[in-house]
Amino acid sequence: MAVTRLIRDRFVIGLLAAAAIGLGVFALLWPVSLDDHDRWGARIVCGTGISSDHSQAEATGGIGFPDDSLSLDPTVRTDYVAQCDSATWWRRSWAAALIVPGAVVSGALLRASHRQETGR
Repeated sequence: MAVTRLIRDRFVIGLLAAAAIGLGVFALLWPVSLDDHDRWGARIVCGTGISSDHSQAEATGGIGFPDDSLSLDPTVRTDYVAQCDSATWWRRSWAAALIVPGAVVSGALLRASHRQETGR
């Protein structure tokens, strides 16, 4: 009973919506990287959820440390640019899945509070 009353509270719902929006924006700003390493042993960084950066993936040229092993195998070719694109779009999709519902709920709460104030 107390949980349902807590869920119905507009302030708590507003806090949860704001937290979802904040987490989604934070996820977009956090760097995106692959699990693979380039030929110098550094993780391949793909930019952020907002903007992609394929410079390290292109410089690697598809030759790297496959499957996190420490032996450089030039016969193994990997398309790191495509993997960076996939990782960036994956980050964008789940960040949007947090931001959009949070914004819709926040908008609904603001509209409901405006209706109460104006009596419409």
